[in-house]
Amino acid sequence: MDTLRASEVQRQGKRGASTEDTFLLDPLVATGCTMRLHVPAAAISLRARPLRPETEPLKMRVLLRLAHAIDGLNRTVSQFVRWGLLANAVLITANALSRKFFSLAWASAFDLQWQFFAAVVLLMAAYTFQRDEHVRIDILAGRLGERGLAWLDLIGICLVLLPVCAALVWVSLPQFVIAFLSGESRATRESTSHIPAWIIKGFIPAGFLLLALQGIAEAIRCVACLRGVLPRPMHRRRLIEDR
Repeated sequence: MDTLRASEVQRQGKRGASTEDTFLLDPLVATGCTMRLHVPAAAISLRARPLRPETEPLKMRVLLRLAHAIDGLNRTVSQFVRWGLLANAVLITANALSRKFFSLAWASAFDLQWQFFAAVVLLMAAYTFQRDEHVRIDILAGRLGERGLAWLDLIGICLVLLPVCAALVWVSLPQFVIAFLSGESRATRESTSHIPAWIIKGFIPAGFLLLALQGIAEAIRCVACLRGVLPRPMHRRRLIEDR
């Protein structure tokens, strides 16, 4: 009888176990017998969790993979471009020392400082947006909640970011093509630099193209959040939690 009663308790525990580490099973109410069973919560956890991307339709999974690929692209670009800051600092120091102690100056060396600066600012803007390190003025972010912030970001990306990026790429790309085909240099009346002009002119469409791609990736995450597929990234949720 004890063996049958114990097996009945185990079957009832499998069907009616709660999500706590320690819970009360009461399968033999008629006889007044109760039993306290200890089961690890991780083994029987039934807590509600966000839907996984693999449970979503194929289209959403493809979009999330696209967003992840865009993140990887901008992360790779930033890992190379960030060395431009160090190179620019070394170049500025060398130019200052050469002028101070040797009275030597090269126009191309001074122009190269602007090349490094433009590369860092323009080509790393997308990664800055990815990490949410850009300047934000979200007065209502703390009151909107996670879904409200997702709507705010989605509207801003679609109505402001993407149109502006598209316009700037459209305007700057022909200038880059003309400078590249004509072999234009950076030489002017004030400078005798022989650095090709297409390099710095190419940073403009490239930078805004990368920024537009990152905007698309963030828009995909906003849609995923609104559909309950994935929560916002930690740095997005921190905007709400810190307020």
